[in-house]
Amino acid sequence: TTTMSTSTTTTTTTSPSTTTTPSTTTEISTTVPAVTPTKLRLMSWNVYFGNGKFDAMAKMLNSWHVDIANLQETNNRLGQIEEASGLTSVNTWHQSHDWCGYNFHGSDWSHEYSKEIEVPGSRGVCGAMIKKGNARLCVWGLHPVQ
Repeated sequence: TTTMSTSTTTTTTTSPSTTTTPSTTTEISTTVPAVTPTKLRLMSWNVYFGNGKFDAMAKMLNSWHVDIANLQETNNRLGQIEEASGLTSVNTWHQSHDWCGYNFHGSDWSHEYSKEIEVPGSRGVCGAMIKKGNARLCVWGLHPVQ
């Protein structure tokens, strides 16, 4: 949203010929406030540890227009998923087998922090504070132990 305000001033001099000159000053603010969402598309998806079909993952994520995605079994492919989908990867924890739910968000969202917690075996829990406008969502993802 762009805001504009206009003010008019009058200048008067006291010489033999009095001059009155109106001048207009325009101030423009280009600050665009973040819009607080009223709807949210959250996806939790086990992408399968052997899945290297990044274009297919991107197509699924983008066809559903997700705001936030929590993906399990990414196996150190966060950057490849991020690049293919256009979503931002929030968590950065890597193991040889990543079974936790990693968080991603759309470009109109941001995040304040992320946290990764290891649990026994090759499991983990990944969390993030994801925000847009005045909305702040604490999102945690995991892959349960069977």
